[in-house]
This record gives sequence, structure tokens and C-alpha cells, in this order.
Amino acid sequence: MPIFKIDGSQPPSHVGLVLEIYTLYDVQKMSDVWDDCTYARVWNPEKGDVEGVFLHDTEFPARNRAEVDATPEVQAAWEALKNKRREARERREALLQQVEAEEAAKERVTRIVRGTRCVIARGRKYPRNVKGVVTWIGESKFQRGQWNARFVPDTRLEGVGDPKDGGFFIALQNLDRDLPMKGMGQSWQEFEQQLTA
Repeated sequence: MPIFKIDGSQPPSHVGLVLEIYTLYDVQKMSDVWDDCTYARVWNPEKGDVEGVFLHDTEFPARNRAEVDATPEVQAAWEALKNKRREARERREALLQQVEAEEAAKERVTRIVRGTRCVIARGRKYPRNVKGVVTWIGESKFQRGQWNARFVPDTRLEGVGDPKDGGFFIALQNLDRDLPMKGMGQSWQEFEQQLTA
């Protein structure tokens, strides 16, 4: 049997299209009214998709009834659609995992810690392309959320830095790791493997 009115006031509908009966629990019908609602999942041949048809709730159970009567053709179409959606979901999940893996590899490759060899890449206070080693990292005392580094250049900068080793403090964001050139089109994961090989 398809979907039909309990009182027989209307002829049956969705003949041969009812795939399953399901219930959604604790559906909010009004701001302070919750109820369990039962639906029929039916095939819409025009859209090539399924849709839910309301049958009844616990407050007014004597409305509509339905029985699963989907034809083999309808069941096959529904299975094909489910497979298509599952494959699309798996592709999205695989792509997301790839993106997350790329971001993680980039973070590992570019991370600066104590002892990292770096190059001055930004800022106006010190000349750029100066290479050296980070000997300390800490949060700025003057600007919350900004991290500074003590940077010891390979070659002393005239008039700059500690007389002992030439080291000076610089915003961490103005430093990049001293790395070889990353290839055009090369992924961060491939680049990381290259660096650790």
C-alpha cells in the first residue's frame, strides 16, 4: 500500500514510490512544543531524488498511514543515488584530509624554534636577507599576542646588536626559516620529504 488517509477521504498517493517509514524524535513544532513526527520517504521520479512526506505525530496519530511499496526499479534508483552520494562524500573527505595534511606539513616545515636557522624576510628596522640563528623566543612585553625572537646574524650588522655575539631582538613574524627554494607545483608534503631525505 502507498500513502493513504486513515478516514479514506482522499485516494492513495505515491503508489509504488514509498521506500521506508521513519520517525524524527523531539521535533520542535512551536517555541515550547516538541513532538515525535513520522514520515514516509518516497521517490520523486521528476527530481530523481527522495523526499519526506509527513504522516502523523503523537498528538494527532490518526491522520495518514503508509506501507512500503517501492517497485524494484524505484529501489534500484534509490540505491544508485545513495551510492553516488556516498562516493561524493568520500571524495570530499579525501580532499579535506589532503588539505589538512598539506597545512600540517607546511606548519612543520616553516615552524621556527630555538636553534632554527632563519633569514630576515620582513620589517623596516633591519636589512632583509640577513641570515642567522634564533637563540630565544618569547612573547612581547609591550604587545600582547606578538612573539619576538633573539636573532644572532652570521655576519654582524654595523651598529646593531649585542657586542658579544651581535644578537638582537626582532619580531618573530619578520623571520622565515632559511630553506632551499620550494619547487613550483611541489606540495608541502613533498618538500618536507625532500628536506628530511
